[in-house]
Amino acid sequence: MPLKTTKKPQRLTIAVVSYFLKIKDITTMYSKYSETNGKSLVTVTKDNPCPHCGKPDWCYSIGDLSVCKRNHEPAPGWYKTDGADSEGHSYYAPIKEKETWAKPPRPAKTTHYYYPDRDGNPLIRVVRKDDGNGKKDFYQQHWDGKQWVKGLGEIKRENIPIYRYKGVKQAIANGESIFIVEGEGKADLLWSLGLPATCNLAGSGKWRETDSKDLEGASVILCPDRDVPGLKHCEAIAKDFPNAQWLYCFPDSPLWNHLPESRGADLKDWIDEGANKEDIIKGIGEKKPLKPQKTDKPNNVVSHPKFNPKPLETDKLGEVIDSLITENLTGSNREIKLASIAREFNLTQQQVTSIYKERLQENDQNLDKDDLYSDLENILKADSQRLDLTKVLPEKLANAINHHARLTGLRGEAYLTALLSGLSSTLHPDTALSLYPQTNWKVPPNLYAAIVALSGEGKSIIGRAMIADPLKSLIELDDQDYEAKLSEHKSSLANYEMLKKSKNKDDLSDSFPDGPPTKPTRRIRYFSGGTGEGIARYAANSQDKGMLLFRDEIAGLFKSANQYRGGRGSDSEDILEYFDGTPPITLRADPDKTLVCRKILLSIYGTIQPGVLEKLLGDKEDSSGQWARFIFCQLPPSTLDLDIDAAYPDLTPMLTDLYRHFDRLPVATYDLSRPARIP
Repeated sequence: MPLKTTKKPQRLTIAVVSYFLKIKDITTMYSKYSETNGKSLVTVTKDNPCPHCGKPDWCYSIGDLSVCKRNHEPAPGWYKTDGADSEGHSYYAPIKEKETWAKPPRPAKTTHYYYPDRDGNPLIRVVRKDDGNGKKDFYQQHWDGKQWVKGLGEIKRENIPIYRYKGVKQAIANGESIFIVEGEGKADLLWSLGLPATCNLAGSGKWRETDSKDLEGASVILCPDRDVPGLKHCEAIAKDFPNAQWLYCFPDSPLWNHLPESRGADLKDWIDEGANKEDIIKGIGEKKPLKPQKTDKPNNVVSHPKFNPKPLETDKLGEVIDSLITENLTGSNREIKLASIAREFNLTQQQVTSIYKERLQENDQNLDKDDLYSDLENILKADSQRLDLTKVLPEKLANAINHHARLTGLRGEAYLTALLSGLSSTLHPDTALSLYPQTNWKVPPNLYAAIVALSGEGKSIIGRAMIADPLKSLIELDDQDYEAKLSEHKSSLANYEMLKKSKNKDDLSDSFPDGPPTKPTRRIRYFSGGTGEGIARYAANSQDKGMLLFRDEIAGLFKSANQYRGGRGSDSEDILEYFDGTPPITLRADPDKTLVCRKILLSIYGTIQPGVLEKLLGDKEDSSGQWARFIFCQLPPSTLDLDIDAAYPDLTPMLTDLYRHFDRLPVATYDLSRPARIP
């Protein structure tokens, strides 16, 4: 969804996410309610006791769900869901056919996995053959110096290292945790996600002491397959790594308590069904207190006890409780009414109270739902809201920009963002905007801005059209002016040196009262990169000009910060301070190298992809305030038909004149109008 240009765009983003999360919560709640409401609430009896604790009282069921008030462990064939009633008692559900799992067959192919020795020389090769129908065959080969020969030959097991030994050792040296899986293919899959992983030769039950020694000093994460051998395999390895963490594929599945004897799910199956790197990392934790119950049935299908319920008139019960909520009774009056309802429907008062509380909470959430949807509708309307450029820019210029935007299919707001960034950099550094005269609160007129769009959306066109192309002719004039001044400087310097050698101090002081001539500084309209100190040094030598950091992919600016100083500099912090116009004064041991900059005006403009921006945000807190300084203009994905007969927009000459006009503006302090100051 495109966002309007704003100083604090992340607030709108957070609001959107927050509303979507609330709507998701409501959807989940109503989904759960639809599964239970309107179905029979049945209390246990002597004839139909609780399947979990075996008792004939307290416990109850609603539809397929049951609640054990004694919090007994789920009976065989049942599992604990994430839901609970108002008193905190978990809902137990039977394992059904849809909750079973069968390993899908892998495509027919032959795969080779290599185990070099610890020095990197060829040693062992594992061959896996899949027939495409679910059958697989493994065998090992050893290298005899010329070719691969079936079997291990005379190679001793202790001389065969763990899989991907060299990469694992490097990962350990880097302080990374190592995932231990069952099978080379799963290890390769994790490496492809940037997660170092290993396994042992020959799979489950074949872990050796030398394998543990290969992982000396490592923090390990055990990843069992979801079957009996897989769990036993990792439990055996855990004896050598008592502090190991665990990762369970399909971590919320009830089938972890109903393990098959073979062909259980594994990490590859989990990833194939949509798990990503983030899911894997989130799933890492302590060892689960599993209580596996072997099943004799194929594909993990487990039979389960069934209730023979005597249904209540649940519709009538719901109406009575809704009526009670409407009466809004409190204290003893409400308790008396609840007791009366319990007697009428042959329930305990505790059960009726539980239902009452659940219904009350649902009603409250239902009242909030309309407000949530109303607010969400307003947010979604932002997608269609557009800025009228004719109210911001001269009509002729606005029409030219709008025409260019129509040809590219891009937003006019993005063009304006780029233009304002470029124009702000042409002003004198002493130019200011007075926000609150009573406190002398002034801010510089610079802007930090970025266009957010997916790769291939044409966002680079905007910067060229609004900044690079219009400034081209002005830069040529700047270069000509610099060359002329440089030539004059060389002539003056030669004259200075000649008078200095003549030892005629009077002529020297008359001709050069301020000392040797100063070398001119080339006007830099915009640049694509530099260190914080380099930017400050240029500003110190050009105190009457602002400057623009114009970079197509702005992410590189922050990724490369301090790269020329071994990561020990303060480039990122410098750029943050320059936003406020804070002039740097950097002391050096050598006084001649001390950097004194009395004023600075830096604007930044660039583009960035949404996914890259998300990664740069890190913890999403923006604790340094780096991204709060930026104006973000997000472009939605777009397609358009090229209009080959369209008129050429007469944009560049107008913008060049506008930049030239801004260049000539005198130093001034601008005040906000009274309406702008009053909230």
